[in-house]
Amino acid sequence: MRDHEWLKSQCERTVVVAHSAGSAVTHQLIRDGRIKDVQTYVTLGEAIWRMQWMRSLSKSGQQRIVALALAVVGFALWVVAIVVAVNRQPLWWTLVLLAASGCVHAISVRVVWRTGDADEARRTAIENLCGGEHPKVRLWRDYIGSSDPVPGGALTDTARATQRGAQAAAVPQSADAGRYEPVWIRNRRSMLLDHTAYPDNLEEYVAGLGMDLVAASLPDEPPPTLIDAVTAARAQIARALRTLSMSMARLGCAAVAVAVLFALTLDDSAGLQRLGAGGG
Repeated sequence: MRDHEWLKSQCERTVVVAHSAGSAVTHQLIRDGRIKDVQTYVTLGEAIWRMQWMRSLSKSGQQRIVALALAVVGFALWVVAIVVAVNRQPLWWTLVLLAASGCVHAISVRVVWRTGDADEARRTAIENLCGGEHPKVRLWRDYIGSSDPVPGGALTDTARATQRGAQAAAVPQSADAGRYEPVWIRNRRSMLLDHTAYPDNLEEYVAGLGMDLVAASLPDEPPPTLIDAVTAARAQIARALRTLSMSMARLGCAAVAVAVLFALTLDDSAGLQRLGAGGG
């Protein structure tokens, strides 16, 4: 807060950039009026609506108990599958138990998801900053990694439905008052790495943030063109191919690991059969 007050005393306009849980903190500060006069609000990997949704879970105790019971059953099935595999039982037993464990866990997640109103949390998050006659921010730019599990998509149904078309909109447009604008980008195409890989995405996030800062400093002028469209398109295509190759490499490694595990299981089964035949 003190840093923001000092910044306001030094600058005509301010831009707030927040990542992950920091976006939830800054969103609440802006909503409550503790941070004012924000020209552009930039979030990356935002966790705003999830925080609001988690608060709503406390209102439904019965559903939480059901979800917890299902999660325990799923975990028990997973443990049994591991025990079966260690005791060298038929492979299909292990596969069936693992599939059952996954299904039970999926049902428990679905129960939790239906407990809170996720759509209401998304809508409220936007209205708190961009709604009304006097919005608290002129432009909210929401950068979303294509495989980032934290935001889980844009905050509006329309943006979620047209997410692939929105990926090309990494260059900011004019900053209309009270507007939420999602920007889909490709970080690493990995659910484990996407959330922390935004600063490494020079072609889409870093370049887009630079354009956001320039546009915020010149709000009454047409948006500047720092990079020609052809160069920007080539950079995005190159990044798309690079991230796609990384995804294919990960899938290939996983396939090899599964094949090796399956081959070792078959070898062990054949060895046990030969051992049994020799003993008989």
